[in-house]
Amino acid sequence: MNSLDVDIHVPSEVAEVCCRAIEMETKSRAFHRSKITLSHKRNLLSLRIIAKDLTALRGSMNTYLRWIGMCLNLTKG
Repeated sequence: MNSLDVDIHVPSEVAEVCCRAIEMETKSRAFHRSKITLSHKRNLLSLRIIAKDLTALRGSMNTYLRWIGMCLNLTKG
């Protein structure tokens, strides 16, 4: 198994909004080769990806970081 942990420091209200906006995607069956956990605590947004192979890890990472970046841009975080 391959894993990746990313912690992003943002204002606490932005972390909560981004987490809620993207959270439903973590339950999607589209990423059947990886398991994604997105959580927040105060001003820390945490992304954890566990994937069966490096290709799945890279794909999940690119997708989720792009979504998080988009959310941060929209909230001006």
